[in-house]
Amino acid sequence: MADIARKVEVALKKAWTLFEARQIDAALRAFDEAAAADPEGDAALVEKGVALFRAGRYEDAAATFRDALARNPRNITARANAGKALARAGRLAEALAAYEEALTIEPDHATLLVGSGAVLHEMGRTDEAIARFERAAAARPREAEPWLRRAIALEAKGDLAGALASAERACELRPGYAEALMRRAVLLRALGRAKEAWRHAFDALRAAGAEAPHETLVRAGEIALDVGRAGDALALAEKAIARDQDCASAWRLKAAALARAQNAAGAAIAEAMAHMVEGALDAALAAADRACALDPRHAPAWCNRAVVLERMGRLDDAAASYERAIELDPGAPVLWHNKGNLLLRAGRREEAIRCFRREVKLDHRRWFDLPPELRAAVDSTPEKT
Repeated sequence: MADIARKVEVALKKAWTLFEARQIDAALRAFDEAAAADPEGDAALVEKGVALFRAGRYEDAAATFRDALARNPRNITARANAGKALARAGRLAEALAAYEEALTIEPDHATLLVGSGAVLHEMGRTDEAIARFERAAAARPREAEPWLRRAIALEAKGDLAGALASAERACELRPGYAEALMRRAVLLRALGRAKEAWRHAFDALRAAGAEAPHETLVRAGEIALDVGRAGDALALAEKAIARDQDCASAWRLKAAALARAQNAAGAAIAEAMAHMVEGALDAALAAADRACALDPRHAPAWCNRAVVLERMGRLDDAAASYERAIELDPGAPVLWHNKGNLLLRAGRREEAIRCFRREVKLDHRRWFDLPPELRAAVDSTPEKT
């Protein structure tokens, strides 16, 4: 028995080391080795399910947690995680069923009550969700999570005062709980108490630290705009975009902050990006055109317009916009890079290679970011002017 436990321990350590190194497939094979070492045990399968969940493979995670339950039907952690994975996969009815089955085993388990409540809320069954959160709070009165989830559900019902009281209780129970602090700030803003909201949003940002999610950054930025702090709002928008370039709300925050700072062209560029990540390409092009009209000598506006046109499949028009951007700022390596990629897509390889070579001439470090076949071509193709 001790020998089996040791084999499982070694395989799991190897699996997590590979996982943290982002060698996901190798990690999963190591998890399988751990599960095979103990054919009757469920621990390795639960660990594999957690890894799959963290990798965003929610369907596979749910199936793995079910495999763990086949070995140990009373594993509450596996049941709770199966419900969470199914919910993330959008299979809400199955997720709720998984939680309900687990609750028949432990009806006062706070994690199960919160998880099932979250699913009920997502299904639009808000009153039932609130009841679950209240049961969880009664079962574990010193835990903050049920109070935060109750606040979110009450906010959805329009009970802002009740939601604020619930969020404040979560903050009391867990000082420095960034999500609860931000929820309190959002609710204060909704209640028209902008100055208090900004103070608590700042507390939330400080609690979240360098890893603050983009949603937190955007909400704080929106509150910053409310209290006239356009510079702070712009900085928060930039951080949110760095976290997730496809976050439309972050681009909209940037647009609003730039407009408040009287940078109309910059605001139009940010608006175009918001439309583009949402797939509204006609609206994106209209905003990009407006940016170019507002400041015809602003190279980023023409670059933005080119990106939108390329996304629309209008490659010749996109190339013309890149050329205009390069006329205005010939020393910007990114413009040559973008034009090179466009020309490759259009089948104009020789012209593309010349663009990449110019990019590298402007900044030799960018050579390392090119694919190997392009690096070789850049090295062997003489630049033509």
